[in-house]
Amino acid sequence: MKKNFLKIFIISLLMCSIVLASSYSFNDIAKAQHRVKDSTTIKNNVNIIVLLPTQTTSKMNVFMKSLCSTYNVNVVKESEISQYINPLKKHELVMLSLGNRKDYLRKCLSLHGIGIIKSESNKSTYHFKKIEEAFGKETIIEEGTVEPELYGIKILKNGTISEFEQASNSGPILNKALKDWIGTSAENPLSNKNSTFSNSSPTWSKIADRTKDYSYEPYGEILQTVWVYKLLNDNSTSYDWYATHTFNSTIPGTLEWNSGYQTQYSKIYHYYTYANGTLTRWGPTTTNTNSSYSVSVGVSAGDDGALVNAGLSWTGYIPDVMVYDDTIPSNKVASWDLEYIRNSAAATHTFKFEPGSNFKVPDGYSISMSPCNTAKFTKYYWWGGSNSIILELTYQYP
Repeated sequence: MKKNFLKIFIISLLMCSIVLASSYSFNDIAKAQHRVKDSTTIKNNVNIIVLLPTQTTSKMNVFMKSLCSTYNVNVVKESEISQYINPLKKHELVMLSLGNRKDYLRKCLSLHGIGIIKSESNKSTYHFKKIEEAFGKETIIEEGTVEPELYGIKILKNGTISEFEQASNSGPILNKALKDWIGTSAENPLSNKNSTFSNSSPTWSKIADRTKDYSYEPYGEILQTVWVYKLLNDNSTSYDWYATHTFNSTIPGTLEWNSGYQTQYSKIYHYYTYANGTLTRWGPTTTNTNSSYSVSVGVSAGDDGALVNAGLSWTGYIPDVMVYDDTIPSNKVASWDLEYIRNSAAATHTFKFEPGSNFKVPDGYSISMSPCNTAKFTKYYWWGGSNSIILELTYQYP
C-alpha cells in the first residue's frame, strides 16, 4: 500500500514538473505520458493518438496532462502514424495533432487513402459586406487571428470522416466541445434525437462532418459543426441535391471566465458559391422568442424538379432570442440574424441554434459553400460602444 502511494506521489511530481516547464521535447512528454497511463485509472475507454510538435509550450503540456488523465493516450512520432491507419478506419481510435502538425497529419492520411476535404476559408465580397452591415465598424476578430493549435480526426461508424479544429488565445483546451466531439460515434447520420431520417431508397448520405471551436478570452466562444449531405438514388438525370445542417453555438465570457461579457447578437450564413445552383429550401423562418421551430430541407416529388420524396428534418427551441430570416435565394445565401435579450439565459449561457438549407445543382456537379457563425459579445453598452467584440468562424466545403 505504501509502495503504491509512493509510486503515485512520484508520478504526480513528475507531471507537475512537465506542466511548470516552459518547453519540453517529444521524448519528455512521451515518457511522462506512458508513466501516467500505466499508473492511474483511465476514466474513459477512448484511445487517442497524439502527434506533437518538436518543441511544446507550457499550455500544450497542461493540455496533455488533462488528456492523459481522461483518455487512453499514446504519443507517436511521424514515422509511426502509418501503423495506426487501419485502427482509425475501424473506428478504434481518435487522432489529434498539436501546434503545426495538422498539415503533416492530413497529408499522411491522404496518402493512405483517407480523403480529407480542404479547410481553407474562401470569403467573398458579399460575405464581408454583410458582416460590415450587421456589425458596423466595430472590432472584428476573425478566426485566423489566433492560429489553430489543435486538430483532430476520426471516422464514424457510418464511414463519415469527422474533423475537429480548435483555436484559442488560451492555447489548446480539453473543453466541453472537444470532449463531446471525442465521445461521439454516430451510426445514424442524424444523431439529433429530434431528427428524422429516410433509411430507404432514396437516401441522404452524410459526406462531411466538421467542427470548429474558436474562443477568445475574455469575450466568448463560438462553435460550429457542419453536416453536409448528398441525396443518393434521386432517379434524376438533370439534378443533384445537397443539404446542409449546422449546429451554431455561442458561449459568452461571463459563463466561461466570469468576465461580464454577454452574447448580444449573432449572424449565421450558408453561403453557396456555385453559379448554376439553386437555393431551394431553408429554415427556420423568422421565429419569435420562447417558441419551437422546425427545419425541413428534404425534397418532394414534383417540387423543384425532384422525382422522389426524401425527408430531412429536425426541430429546436428558441428561448429569449429573436430569430430573423434574412435569406436571399437569388444570391444563393441562406442567413439568419439572432438578437439576444440582455441578462437572459441565452445571453449569459450556452445557446445552440440549428439552421438548415438545400441546394440543387446540375446532375454530376458538386457544391462549394461556406457556413459562417459570427457573434457579438458585449459587456457594458448593449447597443454599441467600445466594450463590444465580434468573433467570426468560417468553414469552406469542399
